[in-house]
Amino acid sequence: MNYSHFVGLDVGKKTFDASLMSAAEKELSHKSFDNTPEGIQSLLDWIAGYHLSLSKLLFCAENMGSYVTELSVSSVSMGFSLALVCPLTIKKSIGLQRGKNDRIDAKRIANYAVRKLELYKLPNKDLVRLRGWIIIRDNLVKQKVSNIKLLETFSQMAKLADVTESISFLEEQLKSIKEKILEVEEDMEQLIAASTMALTK
Repeated sequence: MNYSHFVGLDVGKKTFDASLMSAAEKELSHKSFDNTPEGIQSLLDWIAGYHLSLSKLLFCAENMGSYVTELSVSSVSMGFSLALVCPLTIKKSIGLQRGKNDRIDAKRIANYAVRKLELYKLPNKDLVRLRGWIIIRDNLVKQKVSNIKLLETFSQMAKLADVTESISFLEEQLKSIKEKILEVEEDMEQLIAASTMALTK
């Protein structure tokens, strides 16, 4: 695949910086986003503002374990190409750099993507499994939201009658749902980590 543009992503626990770069290694723009599904959708909306096709774009990030889980999952569900690279590989490629600057780091990652393509892929069987986990996680998140709304309703009802037993039941149910979401996310992370394949150009 010949890519016309590259997006370097410097990923942190809560946010990530994105550097949009042409194949000529010219940085076109930079922006920060939340490291959430909504933040990743905002990233794609930002890219769309430059009238660029996702099929001609390669997103590149250092493989930071759980920090890149949302990106990994979104690359499958939202349909964009993602390269996950060992942080040490990028450091060796760009040489010794002083200090920490998220914007500059995102640009360096984009530079690396232009020069040395490393594409993240999941084998077909693991892709099916991951999609299954995504469906389960989405369902659990919907249950969580519904449960929270019910708790809010019963909290108001508590002003008129004793609904302590019902509230306790809902709280236990919410706790169980949250635990299941964490378990699913851990399984997703393990699947992604075990299935990462580096294809070096």
